[in-house]
Amino acid sequence: SVTHLLERSVALYPDTPVVMYREHAEDDTITKTYAELSADVAALRQGLFTQGYGDAGIKIAVIGENSYTWMLAYLAAMTGNA
Repeated sequence: SVTHLLERSVALYPDTPVVMYREHAEDDTITKTYAELSADVAALRQGLFTQGYGDAGIKIAVIGENSYTWMLAYLAAMTGNA
């Protein structure tokens, strides 16, 4: 599962860079490690649960441009109960 893959990657490679991105073309590159990615996903997942999106049967659509935020939303939805 996606949850298992993320957890395993964090356990094996916590300080390894997993993604590099820029918020805007003129910005410096931001690098996130597996541990940072996992923490960001957990925070967003908790926010979704707080808003009631962790209940069984709830569907979540992730629509947007390729971005770190999109990836977080996808992973939070896939690693939760939604």
